[in-house]
Amino acid sequence: MDGNDRERVRRFYLQKGLFQPKMIFPKRQCGERDRRFVSTWFNDHPSWLEYSVSEDSCYCLFCYLFKPEHGGQSGGDVFVTKGFTNWKEAVKKFRDHVGDINSIHHKCMRACQDLMHEKQHIEIVISNQSEQTRIDYHTRLVASVDVVKLCLIQALAFRGHDESEDSTKKGEAVKVCEDLELWDTAIYSYCLLEKKASTMELIKKRLAERPSDSRLWCSLGDVTNDDACYEKALEVSENRSARAKVIHHISCLDPTILKS
Repeated sequence: MDGNDRERVRRFYLQKGLFQPKMIFPKRQCGERDRRFVSTWFNDHPSWLEYSVSEDSCYCLFCYLFKPEHGGQSGGDVFVTKGFTNWKEAVKKFRDHVGDINSIHHKCMRACQDLMHEKQHIEIVISNQSEQTRIDYHTRLVASVDVVKLCLIQALAFRGHDESEDSTKKGEAVKVCEDLELWDTAIYSYCLLEKKASTMELIKKRLAERPSDSRLWCSLGDVTNDDACYEKALEVSENRSARAKVIHHISCLDPTILKS
């Protein structure tokens, strides 16, 4: 099962919810006397404790879904695969299983919360990225058409014979973008011309004026292949930049991706 299938299965279980039946629970021998599961334990642990009727045992939903990725936990696998049945020690064992804020149980709980939080889910992030890409493309297209119209009306050359950094025979298209402050289009044009120095100079100039523009930080990351730029984009956008989220997430999975 690949990662996407595994996440879909986990999300299905979480959406389905806990099985906490209202019934007369059977007795089993625990120590010197017969004991049974107590229904009020569901009230004490409403978010994770569930009961299996067929096995007369209880489990932790959070750890069942994510424990293999987070290692051992107090109580071993009893709340994950074996099923807990020691009703005599239940209150203490439940408390030990939950543990402190850094316990495996809490890590699994946070993993479940992240999975169900749509804004943090990678499919939603990619969807947002696709929408933002569409908007950015449309903006550049409209600006490019306006520049083309202006160059045609003024009979200006779009591109010169020599577009190198020191050339005095450059075309007018990029210069018009800068004069009209069509910064996104100008930056994109420099990237297409593979003029890295000019691209970085323009981006840094714009960042000096707009240091909280996450799109500029992403553009700088595109040019420099520096993941720190995408981290900065997330910081200034208060973790809302879909473009930075996707690229930073991918680079965390494969640190060599930005170096290729």
